[in-house]
Amino acid sequence: MVRVCLPQPPHRQWANISRVADLCLPTRRGGPCSALEKSPQQVEVSLPLDDLRNLGQDDVDDMVVYRRDTPTMAKLSALDLMSKEFATAALSGGAAGDGAVPRVADDRNTSRGELRPAMDRFNTLARLTSQQEDELLLEAPHRDSFRSAMRLPVLIGQCFSLLPTSSKPDIVPRFRVASLRVLYSALVTLGLFCNAILSIVYVVRHRSEENTLTASSSWVFYVSATTVSVLYLRLAVQWRGMCVVFRRVEHVMKSVGHPPRLRQRLHGVTITVLSLALLEYSLAVMKGIFLMDLKKYKSLSEFLYDYFAGSYSHLLLLFPYSPMLLVVIQALNTAATFMWNYNDLFIMLTSIAIAQRFKLLNQKLHDSPREEKTVTFWKRAREMYNSLAVLTREVDKILCVQILFSFMNNLYFICMQLLRTVKQDNNTSTLQSLYFAYSFGFLVLRTAAVSLFAASINDESKNVKKILYSVSSGSYCEEVDRFIMQATTDDIALTGLKFFSVTRSFLLTVAGTIATYEIVLVQFNGNKKVS
Repeated sequence: MVRVCLPQPPHRQWANISRVADLCLPTRRGGPCSALEKSPQQVEVSLPLDDLRNLGQDDVDDMVVYRRDTPTMAKLSALDLMSKEFATAALSGGAAGDGAVPRVADDRNTSRGELRPAMDRFNTLARLTSQQEDELLLEAPHRDSFRSAMRLPVLIGQCFSLLPTSSKPDIVPRFRVASLRVLYSALVTLGLFCNAILSIVYVVRHRSEENTLTASSSWVFYVSATTVSVLYLRLAVQWRGMCVVFRRVEHVMKSVGHPPRLRQRLHGVTITVLSLALLEYSLAVMKGIFLMDLKKYKSLSEFLYDYFAGSYSHLLLLFPYSPMLLVVIQALNTAATFMWNYNDLFIMLTSIAIAQRFKLLNQKLHDSPREEKTVTFWKRAREMYNSLAVLTREVDKILCVQILFSFMNNLYFICMQLLRTVKQDNNTSTLQSLYFAYSFGFLVLRTAAVSLFAASINDESKNVKKILYSVSSGSYCEEVDRFIMQATTDDIALTGLKFFSVTRSFLLTVAGTIATYEIVLVQFNGNKKVS
């Protein structure tokens, strides 16, 4: 039994519901529930749970629900009372779970405290304290939750000094300056920065028309790696906030569940992208080695010195050659190559995690029986959709710089690799041709994958319109109208620092830009061969 306060006099539409009407009359005794007059304006009744569930939106204007174990009561609309989950939570005294009623202290400004469903407590609009955020993050994670699915990619990134923060999904992620991860990241960033400065100095001192493009690629590569390292050091500071936003959406959508096989999907994309990147890096190293005349070297030290002087000649401006320096610079070069690919990979993984939640919501809306599509159903669906829209905007605030830098970096290197492929001389070896062809194809594929995965968020957010347009007249209500308005007017997409939105049509814009710049580069170089 749940005690409720009903307005007095009863609503005229209750006349059609005899049991409820009998309960609401203060002079009536001995009905299914006992009625007791509280004031000329209210009647308190003990209402069976089944009767509470059967009340419709038009049957009740206002109610007050009492917790069994506390005098604190909550003023709720009929929309909330129609919820089976909320009624069960009210009956049990607020157990944990979907729609559970949390304990809330009495409001000093009113004579009654206020209780809110758990979905309102952690919704994406309410502001949480640090303690509430910790409580949310410490909830037992599902294997397909964002933090659990991202654990492997984060661990791999930390091996190469990126995202120096906690990766375990069962503890609160915190950024600590005085930690080995941050020290490791700072040292790698410093080394890449020194390489970038020395590469720029080397280009300025040894600039010539024949090697301008090749030399510029070297310093752009190191500047790009340094920038990515700084951006992901910044992301490590914001990682806790990003996890909180995802966890709040997962809490709101707990009744819907988690995207199936999200963890396997993210791990599969991670392994595929990094394997292809490793193959490209291996071809680049092999190309550099086989271009050298190995027969002329009498010892390994002579070969290593020539390899160092040919590949990292900018370091000789400041440092003498030593085997230890070669090991360090080779490790930095490997980390820089990984960072170049990891930035694109992280954008892909985050986009998949968001798009799959939109897809899951659309699937649930499509598969739900017509009888279940009540006003409460559409209200909750719209709130879930809005929480995903808020999630996309919050993630965009964090990753917008990475997205802009990704497209700028890929645009530059695609143009350079294409120019090398077009303008290579006749003496180019088979291994060189294979490397340039593979590198160019991998760059194009990776850029297209980033664009399509990021654009899938916008695609999935618009797919809900097909479901809303097909709602029957019997199920149509104000909540559906609000849902349609948001789905058609809200532009949900990741952006490049608000300069552009990543949609499916944006890929064609990128292709047109590459073609334009490539024509300019070919005309600018004329008949010169690019080394």
